[in-house]
Amino acid sequence: MNKRGVLTVGAGFLVGALALLAAQPASVQKLTANLFSVDKDGLTLMADVSVTRLRGGEKYIPMRVWLGKETKGTVYITRASFTVTDPKGVSHPVASVEELRRDYGPNLISADYKFDHRVVESGDQVSSHFADAFNFVTAPVFFANPSGFPSTLRENGEIQLRTYTGTFLYFANPAGKDPGEYKLTFTDPKSGVSLEVPVTIPWSR
Repeated sequence: MNKRGVLTVGAGFLVGALALLAAQPASVQKLTANLFSVDKDGLTLMADVSVTRLRGGEKYIPMRVWLGKETKGTVYITRASFTVTDPKGVSHPVASVEELRRDYGPNLISADYKFDHRVVESGDQVSSHFADAFNFVTAPVFFANPSGFPSTLRENGEIQLRTYTGTFLYFANPAGKDPGEYKLTFTDPKSGVSLEVPVTIPWSR
């Protein structure tokens, strides 16, 4: 085989290897009964349904989400970055503040935050997952807490090399206490990078 042929074969192997890497599925983990995680290409998306499971009978369901990055570059986070697909295949964007205040109410929002803070402060799963190599950065706030922290909306966030952040979201819940699989999807509006984590919700009876 001549030199040109060797180069052609080598290039073919390289392209094939890159395609194989690109096709590798995301690594999904169930860290606890209520915490689900997916890792792909240095980006981690986590969904905590500790509060979600309490609100299956409501028009909206809360969900704590976490994002971490262990590689270079910036991932941008906005309200429009997130959707939840229910077991019936219907995709729901993050609810608006007005919708939530009208059809869910400030008392439930306050109770959700109170419960969420207690769970987050007492749980080590998220921090241990990201370990000491990661730094927590200021989180976006898409829903303010009517009776405590966080009290101010902050519509945008970002993570970079070895940083992580978390925020609290609400989604419409026409499926009720459906026992099937839900999917939380995150998409960076600037780069188009997308990640999806499947979750099952152990609804409270």
